Amino acid sequence: RMKKLYVAAFQSEMFNKVLAARMPEIDKVYAGDLAQKTDTGGVFTVEDAQIDQARADKFEISPTGPIFGYRSSLATGEPGKIEQQVLADYEMDLESFRNVGSMKLKGTRRPLRFKLDEADISAGIDERGEFLELVFTTSSGCYATVVLAEIIKDAQAGEV
Repeated sequence: RMKKLYVAAFQSEMFNKVLAARMPEIDKVYAGDLAQKTDTGGVFTVEDAQIDQARADKFEISPTGPIFGYRSSLATGEPGKIEQQVLADYEMDLESFRNVGSMKLKGTRRPLRFKLDEADISAGIDERGEFLELVFTTSSGCYATVVLAEIIKDAQAGEV
């Protein structure tokens, strides 16, 4: 059970490296991107970035990143170079995920961005002092901690 947790954490770490490399232009799609349709979850290859950028701007699609596995589909073009570099940085290839102990990790794709629904912010004061309350909902698999880290990071340093 712990091995499965460690492996999932490692896959998440690799996904986060791809995400960090894409973060400066997280809303942009490139030729070769594997984009996911927001309404159906279908994944397709972006062939004409100019056409699909309009869809991304309306949040109809989003670029995706890999949860690496032996059957992972990797992007091509600039996004693919990022994904290949992350694999190389960890001295891994897709076949490395075929037999991890008794696990066979097929891999998948996950959107690099997500919408916040029902977002609201308010200020208040209680026995501990002043505070800001952030309220929002996200889809399953999206992490509130990531949202908070992006909100509170130091814009100059790019870090929390």
